[in-house]
This record gives sequence, structure tokens and C-alpha cells, in this order.
Amino acid sequence: MKRTVGIAVATLLITATVAGCSPSSDEESARLTITAFEEATWGDQMRFAVSKYESAHPDVTIDLQFQPYEGYSELLQTQIVGGTAADIVQLEPPLLRSLASTGQLTDLDEMLGEPSAYSDGGSWADTFNPNTIDQYRDGAGAASLVPWSQVWVGLFNNESAYEAAGVAEAPATWDEWIDVTEALLDDGQQPLYVALKNNEAQTWWMITPMIEAMLRPQTEEINVKDADDFSYSSDDFSSTAGQTYTADELFVAFEKGIIDPAKSPAYRAAIETMLELKPALNADAATATNENDFVTTQFINGVSSQVMNGSFGFRFIDAELAKLGTEDAFSYSVTRTPTVTKDNFDGLTEGGMNPLSGVRNGWAIPASTENSELAVDFLQFLTSKELVSQLYTTEAGEVPPSDPSTVVGVEYPAEYPEISFAQEFAEIPLYGFGGPPTFDNKDFDEFVTQWAGLWDGSLTVDVFLDARSKSNREALERNLTAFADQVDQDFIDSELR
Repeated sequence: MKRTVGIAVATLLITATVAGCSPSSDEESARLTITAFEEATWGDQMRFAVSKYESAHPDVTIDLQFQPYEGYSELLQTQIVGGTAADIVQLEPPLLRSLASTGQLTDLDEMLGEPSAYSDGGSWADTFNPNTIDQYRDGAGAASLVPWSQVWVGLFNNESAYEAAGVAEAPATWDEWIDVTEALLDDGQQPLYVALKNNEAQTWWMITPMIEAMLRPQTEEINVKDADDFSYSSDDFSSTAGQTYTADELFVAFEKGIIDPAKSPAYRAAIETMLELKPALNADAATATNENDFVTTQFINGVSSQVMNGSFGFRFIDAELAKLGTEDAFSYSVTRTPTVTKDNFDGLTEGGMNPLSGVRNGWAIPASTENSELAVDFLQFLTSKELVSQLYTTEAGEVPPSDPSTVVGVEYPAEYPEISFAQEFAEIPLYGFGGPPTFDNKDFDEFVTQWAGLWDGSLTVDVFLDARSKSNREALERNLTAFADQVDQDFIDSELR
């Protein structure tokens, strides 16, 4: 899909024909509280939605509060555990595991299976794109996330730079990308600019889906607690519906060497494949910083010919390119991250890399709320196709959000970036979306240091894998303690004896 500088946003006038249910008839008035983040992205839209709901339900008052993203997960977790959270909270999928599995969020399965008060038929679950609910069930199989926005990450390329290097089309496979990299280098260009040491995610966005793909054939060896009634197929999304790896399953898989970086052929193959990109990286990659979006700015200013970015990046990139004027601005195109094939790893028998896409965030109802009925009604209203279509017009905010919706049938402005990289292969994710392949915060911090050392040459592949092995195992042991109520020690003993 091609994008050019300066997106004109068409105003889409849609009249919402929504009519729902008010709070119980014995309540003269009701108050609903909502806590969210990303005010810069969703503030105008959420205030618009709240005003629409209050107009249709004059007996309801909604308190909408936005919190800074920094520290939001920690704050939210503290409030939910302490029983002081709002009636509706916005959260990202990685936080689900620690909250939902301990019964701290409302199980929404029954409500999702019933019709929405604001749709013309079908269940509330039918409102959302396929697999967006099943993909984020907790370890007990419960659905506690109402999907909200989607995110994808892909390869942005400077079309003029490609043309100058004789590159006719964007690469689809990893080997094609290496060829493109060499062509750009031969033309004297900087193919990629990254910041390895400062939590800049381009390389994580590549390595994590790559490891997932290469380990995918071991799915049944990892997900063994459901061995009696579980059969996996990468081309059958129903085979993984409601499935998730538990803390004890991951520990067993590690001890057996399946996911141990120091022992797994798949993990090593992913690392060695990634290092093929080393010539494409800037010489100061291990010390560079990504403060103030510096890495993306390198692409905008023409220093690098390509950049990994996401649907969230369009607004910033287009605005900054527009400032350059016609002489320095350029057109760019976007494609999915080039995929690995059997040419990269012959053990890749269950499909290639999935596009890095999925639910970016959603809504949950803490189990402690006394307003669950009203909370469900508001979320059904919020996720109705008619209202969501309005949220992507200038009527609801100065600029429509960059992230597309998880709601089916939404009408976007004519110039909205229509990119949908749906998952191609069914999988049970080992790691969190978009981050490095780690199991907790300490493991994450250790990875950042080890990752920079791998790329700057201070760590060999063997030393890196040994260090990752130690960090992973310690993190998994911490998880056994953190999720002790879910851990089956008899299962661990029987599998490892």
C-alpha cells in the first residue's frame, strides 16, 4: 500500500442509529467511572462517545479519567488488586495474564455470546474481527478483554532510495530483504538506523515473531497439559482458540531444552538469521538513542532508507515529511515484515513469520465493580459499528486515530491507511506482543544489555545464548512463584522425572 506526504482527511458524516438500554428501572441515576491511557490518541474520541451515551441515557453520568502511559500498568494493577479501580479500565493484552487468571477481571463470555443492545443481530462477539477474542483468553480460557484498537508493524521504505539502488519492489522474504540491503549498501545508502541499547523496538519486532515461527512446530510438545484433547495445526485457528501456555508448561519446556536458548536449534537459527542484517545497521547502533523519535526522524530526513514502524507511526511521519517541503519530502510505501522460509531454517514446518499485528488495547471490567451491567451496556455502545465509524471522522476529533478498529465493518475516511495484516498461522504466543522474547521485567532489562552486546560484537552467539538461557530460567522460576495458584507441581515432577 502506497502512502504520500500530506494525508487529507475526509469528513465522514454518519448518523448513529443506536438505541440501547438504560440502567435498571429501579435506579433513578447511575454513575460510571472509566480509566484509560493514550489521551493524545483517544481523548477526543472517548469524550465524544461519552457525550453521545449521556445524551441517550440522561440518567447516567460518566467520569472519564486519563492517566499517563508511563507507569499506567503498575497503577492499574495496584488499583484492581486493591479494589479501587474504575468500573471500566483500558489495558494492553500483556497485563491480562496477571489480572484475569486470578479472578480480578469479569469473565465476559456470557455477555459476548449474547446480542449487543446496539447491533442488528448476531452476538456481541460477532462485532469484532475473527480471533480477536479467542486470541486473548486467559489461562483458564475466560474472555475478559473487549478488543478496541488493532496495531500492526511493517517495513516503511523510501521509494526514491529504492529506485536509486535499482530495487524494483519491496522484499517479501528474508532473503529478498538481505538482497535489498546489499543493493542499498552498494549505492552508498544506510539501509536501517536502529538504537539497540535504548529500548528502540525495530529489532525486537523482527526477532520475536521469528523465534515464534521457528518454535511453532513444537507447539504440542509445549502445550502438554491439554495433550489428551489438543491437536495443533498452523492453518486451523480453531485449534488454538482459548489455548495459552501456563507458567508450569513453559518451565517444563525450558527444562526439556525445547525453548532453552542455549539448547534450542530454532532459537539459535533465529539469532544467526537476524545477524545477517548486521551490515545494514548504523555503526553506532549499540550506543544510539531513540529519544524524541530520533530513529524514525533519521528515516524522515533521508539518513536511512528504511524503518520498521507501525500503524501508530503514520501521523508523525506524514506530519514531519510535510514540514520538509516538496524538494526534500518523498513518497514511501509500506509492506509487512519480510518473512523467513525453509531456506533460513529447515525446521520451519508450520508456516513462516506471522505479521506483527493484533489487538493493541482493549477494555476490561474489574470483578470488584458494582456496575457491571451498566459497564457492559456502555462497552456495547462504544463498540457499535455506527459509533466507531463516527470516531474516525473529524466530527469526533481533529485527526482520526492512526490505529484501525477491531470492530467489523467500520467506515473509515477515504484517505485512511487501509492496511490489514491478518495473522496467517495459528499459534499460541510464547512471548508478549511487540517486545523482546522475555518472561518478566528483570528478564527484559537483562535482554536489552545482552542484545546490544550481541550486535556490537562484545558477546559471541554462544555467550549470548548462554546468558539468555540463564535469564530465561530465572524469570520462569519467578513466574512459578508469581502464578503459584496456577502451578501444578505434580505435573512438573511427572514431566521432568
